[in-house]
Amino acid sequence: MLGTYVVTRYDDVVSVLNDPATFSSSVSIPSYRTNPSEVREVLGPDFQGVAGVKMVVADPPEHADHKRIGSWLFRRDRVNVFVPRVREIGAELISGFVDAGEVELISRFSEPFAYHVLCDFIGIPKDARDDVRAWTDQIITLVDPTASIENKMAAARAVHDWKAFADELVAIRTSHPENDMVSEMIAAGHSDRAREYVEGALTAGIYTTRDMISSCVVALMHPDNRKYWDELGVNPEIAPSVIEESMRQDAPHKGLSRIATRDARIGDTDVPAGSLVMPLVGSANRDESVFLDPDVFDPLRDNVKQHLAFGRGIHLCIGAYLARTDGAIALELLARALPNARLADGFVPEYFPSMFFRGLQDVRLSW
Repeated sequence: MLGTYVVTRYDDVVSVLNDPATFSSSVSIPSYRTNPSEVREVLGPDFQGVAGVKMVVADPPEHADHKRIGSWLFRRDRVNVFVPRVREIGAELISGFVDAGEVELISRFSEPFAYHVLCDFIGIPKDARDDVRAWTDQIITLVDPTASIENKMAAARAVHDWKAFADELVAIRTSHPENDMVSEMIAAGHSDRAREYVEGALTAGIYTTRDMISSCVVALMHPDNRKYWDELGVNPEIAPSVIEESMRQDAPHKGLSRIATRDARIGDTDVPAGSLVMPLVGSANRDESVFLDPDVFDPLRDNVKQHLAFGRGIHLCIGAYLARTDGAIALELLARALPNARLADGFVPEYFPSMFFRGLQDVRLSW
């Protein structure tokens, strides 16, 4: 049905991810060219694609330049300076529901937390964030093969609004720089590419960070794992390991397709040139030959950071350190503020239907 070689073992997934010459990423995200002609007409003849996906679909040598700039923008020292603001954002959100006795966590915390952290980090003005949030969703619609033509038409129109806003933001930060990513790109001589990286950070970072936090909280509510939630409230040092184990066991990103550029062999299977290949990191992360008792949630396992949730090879996620930092802080703040939290009566986890992503539709907590 998929017309794809599905790769599930850890070693085989790593071999695919580490070999971009044989397994190209050019098919990882559908091209805007797959849109209907009327959508492409609205986009206009000068539209060169959704800038935010360029790094994901690029192969060497083009990829190296994207990766160099992206890794510099999300470097550790810049993230570490930003930590106090991450804590402020989390605390502000929690204060809005801590006395209510119940909450739908995704809409009240996980999503706004991920979004406002990124906006502050990037430099999106607060009065523009509602518009930017809508544009981000519409940008993704352009590369969503399941979206209706009506939604794609609206998305195509929104691209022009987004570009006008981004150009204006660059102009403002050029004359009035601040301590944010856009200003830093301008100072380094990359003003012509600022929109590309703003767009990429938003489309790649909101949903995965949201789903990472939400899935981890649900996992910790399970009776077998509850002890880690209790410990987080008094010993936040375990938060990074808890996040790593959650990413291993239930990562928000299951894998993106590749295409074989030449005849290849994966494990004991011959893969002809031109074949689609789908390395499933979610499966690799539960390979029992690598992770002992893979279905057990164990943040103390020796190889807890060996998972592939952030990818491997040249396409290792450039925002991994920021995501890990966000996740650890979110868990610490939530566990401390809601020590008696539990899943609401009758709550059953349900996920959005997707081949590549694993995100909960809602998370209802009571305390």
